[in-house]
Amino acid sequence: PATDIPTDAPDDHTITLDQCTTYDVYVAVILTTCALFVAWGARLAWHARSAPADFNESPSISVALMFISIYAVLILPLLYLLDANPAVLVILRGLGINVG
Repeated sequence: PATDIPTDAPDDHTITLDQCTTYDVYVAVILTTCALFVAWGARLAWHARSAPADFNESPSISVALMFISIYAVLILPLLYLLDANPAVLVILRGLGINVG
């Protein structure tokens, strides 16, 4: 249990606890980094398309980028829209881990 939370407040009063708000900054940095990796992968797949068949990994890279893009377009906005229910967030994050 936290020791800095007052427990002697009367029942008709509301206790307000401060919350750290730097979470959004870290999420933005992580999403930007992931977007840069997706762009780099797309560029790599584009340049590898004319490689010999033994070295051509362009289809595999394209499929991986497609799954990452679908996750980013569908699930990431839902994580922000459904912010109140932790059970739904756990399910969506689990889907993202399994798909990604």
